[in-house]
Amino acid sequence: MGPGIKSDLPGPSSTRDAEVAKLRNELELSAMRLSQMKTRLLATLDELDALRTTHHRELKTEMRVKERLSEKLDRCLDEIKRAEAERDEMREVVSILVDKGMFPMFLMVGDVQVLVQNRPPELGPFCESESDYDGMLLDSQNGTY
Repeated sequence: MGPGIKSDLPGPSSTRDAEVAKLRNELELSAMRLSQMKTRLLATLDELDALRTTHHRELKTEMRVKERLSEKLDRCLDEIKRAEAERDEMREVVSILVDKGMFPMFLMVGDVQVLVQNRPPELGPFCESESDYDGMLLDSQNGTY
C-alpha cells in the first residue's frame, strides 16, 4: 500500500503489517507444500512408469511361456491320439488272430490269468488234442499252466 491509498483493513498499521506477514508466511508455506507434493507426484509417476514397463515385460514373457506350453500340450495330445490308434489297431489284430485260432488268448482277472473261453476252430500250437485244450482251461482256472 503506497502513500495516499486508503486501506480497507481496520486498526493500526502494525496490525495490518502483522496480518500481511502472516499471509505471506502462509503463502510461502503453501508454496513449499505444493513443491513437495509436486516432487512426490513426479516420483510416483516415475515409479508407475517403471512398474508398467516391468509388468509389460513380464506379461510378454508369460505369453511366450504359455505359447510354448500350449504347443507342447498339442504335441502330447497328438502323441496320445497316435498311441490310442496304434492300440486300437493292435486290438483288432489280436482279435483277428484269436478268431482264427492262431493262439489262445489269456486275460488278467485279478491275480489270475484266464484263458478266453472261445474255442478256436483249430486247436493251435499249444494243444495236440481236444483233451489238452480242456486241460489248459482247467489249469488256467486253477491258476496253473
